[in-house]
Amino acid sequence: MTTFFFESKNPSKYVQQVSSHNTHKNATRLEWTLYGLPLFVPCFLYPLLFPGQADKHLPITKRYWFKANIWIGILNFVGNYFWTHYFYNLLGADYTMDTYRINNVPYLMFFCTQAYFTMYHSLTNYAQRIFYYYFPKNTWTRFFLLCVLIFVMSWVTAFMETFTIQNFPYYTHKNKSLMYTVGSVVYAIYFIVSFPMYLRVDENIAEDWSISKVSIDALGGCMLVTILLDFWRLYIGGIVESNNFVVIGK
Repeated sequence: MTTFFFESKNPSKYVQQVSSHNTHKNATRLEWTLYGLPLFVPCFLYPLLFPGQADKHLPITKRYWFKANIWIGILNFVGNYFWTHYFYNLLGADYTMDTYRINNVPYLMFFCTQAYFTMYHSLTNYAQRIFYYYFPKNTWTRFFLLCVLIFVMSWVTAFMETFTIQNFPYYTHKNKSLMYTVGSVVYAIYFIVSFPMYLRVDENIAEDWSISKVSIDALGGCMLVTILLDFWRLYIGGIVESNNFVVIGK
């Protein structure tokens, strides 16, 4: 039930409604921050109030939705707090709204990202389970096909998020066409690592996933993403001029 809830929430529709109705105009710093709460709070409140049969009789910290939110929450925090600066410097992205920030990242983004990432990872869990159902044997062919599947899902996810929020006036890019192509590949690095790792949480009922194991696993995944992003920075470069980054094609 928790997975179904995460999958059925569509945060992009909420963002589109906020943009289309111009409710963000003349918003105060606090109001900007509060815009993210309708996306963030249900990730925790709904499964707490309406637990599924599998979770109903378990302590809260043993329930899947709680572990899932911890895993995604760590990815969310590291992604926004640290990796956003790769978007600023490599890809020329910027948040221009006047709102409260931490490390030059709006608090709003932390709230919104929790909902976006839970939806993405719930959907791709289904896809990976279907894949393993049809390819149960551990072979090199399966490994290759899985890599293709993960890359395609990651790029499509990154591209569609970038494309669907293009009309939000407070998220800007210096080069939109390159952001959709090259930028989507950079963003896809997040999911190339996180999609297969997140699937493992409570997937095998014989394996005990404690909160500490969930946290360590998520932090390990974040470290791998950080390494890959920095390799991109060093050896491929960005799509905009920067004092600290090389530029693709230069």
